[in-house]
Amino acid sequence: MNKHMLYVVLLLFILAVFTGCSAVPVGDFSEPAEDLDPVSEEPSLPDEPEEEGEGDYVDEVLVVAYSLDDSIMLSVGYNAPRQLTTGNQDYEPLISPDGSMILFKRISGIGDSGLFRFDLWLINADGSDARLLVACDDLPGKMGYMIDKPDPVTFDRIPMQISWLNDSSRILFNTELKVDYGMKTFDDLWYADVESGIVEQVLIDGSGGSFAIAPDSSAIIVADNKTVSIVDAGFSSREVILNFPMVNTASEFAFIPMPVWSPDSSYALIAIPGPEPYDFGEDLPELAIWKLFPSEEAALQCIVSGYNLWDAMSGELLSPDGLHFAYATGHFPDGDVHIARLDGSIVNTFSYAYDFMGWSTDGSLIILYADSSFLGGLDREQQELQMHEEVEGWNAHYKWVSPSTYVGLDFTYFLETTALWVTEIDGQSRIIDYSSKTFDAVLLK
Repeated sequence: MNKHMLYVVLLLFILAVFTGCSAVPVGDFSEPAEDLDPVSEEPSLPDEPEEEGEGDYVDEVLVVAYSLDDSIMLSVGYNAPRQLTTGNQDYEPLISPDGSMILFKRISGIGDSGLFRFDLWLINADGSDARLLVACDDLPGKMGYMIDKPDPVTFDRIPMQISWLNDSSRILFNTELKVDYGMKTFDDLWYADVESGIVEQVLIDGSGGSFAIAPDSSAIIVADNKTVSIVDAGFSSREVILNFPMVNTASEFAFIPMPVWSPDSSYALIAIPGPEPYDFGEDLPELAIWKLFPSEEAALQCIVSGYNLWDAMSGELLSPDGLHFAYATGHFPDGDVHIARLDGSIVNTFSYAYDFMGWSTDGSLIILYADSSFLGGLDREQQELQMHEEVEGWNAHYKWVSPSTYVGLDFTYFLETTALWVTEIDGQSRIIDYSSKTFDAVLLK
């Protein structure tokens, strides 16, 4: 073989190697549907991605699961959405951390109380192996009375807060009683094992509550209406690390705070308002920020004057980097919103917002809502939130998937149908689909 032919053979070999290396490691998509479009090589989000060329490698891909016409759909990158389920009433998907499975709710009929029941189902991301994980009958109900019926009926105990364990092996959930008025939480904790299908209560009624799993899965923090506790990963011990007085919400909902872990699992944050947040006269109520440690007593970080009762219950005032929090200094239309460090020192200030709609994954940006959605941040002044041009954004749910990208679902009455879209800040937007009711989104590597 002469030297020229050797070079040609080597060149063809190199091209074959690079061409064979392109991959998108999300579940099992080795046999995509015929109507799927190629994944874009662009890391941003243009309306019409360029065609994929040889030698390209996608190191991150956006995965969005959503409900549509009582089915579960899956959108992966720029591929056409896949329909994972059909013929049932499925909604509220939850993607496993590794992207391999989708958990979702399926309506399973009407209970003795005359209210709809639902079960928790799993399906693989490639659409295979749909299976029942938690049936409504797996959870004990409770006898009670309907407002308009003289005889007692059985009310269903149903999952309320649901979270995946970070290794995708189990889900954890607490429960509430499904009634036709108000809400009764059981302050419990359950798990369901994905492989074995075992469903077990690990914290009895009254000893659990709202919970947050450490990023390294080493511990779980649970909170009820007067205590915050640490639970070990094996559920063998529960230790109270913070007591606080009951907070009057002036409603049927008990105040239960939501903790937020730091990325390295060394501590978590929690926000606790004063016991009478609606009875503060001329002064604003107090809001205390606490640091929670796995093996130490809780440490008070600061107390500010701010009105954020419901944001403390959702945990949305605490940044996911564990270094900042946001709070409002008055009722509409007065007051401001501050972003502050844990010692209470102010980093940035914005005009009043009704609601805190979510922090970016690195804690540098936050979406706030006043008359419309706007964006703020540690180093970013208040500005109108960038959205797709077809979106009104008057009533929307947002989920950040990276420090600069979020997925939104607009269900405002100004639109004939809902719109599910994705936007990269200072970049572009695109519509994922229409008429969706619920969604979940992750950015997988």
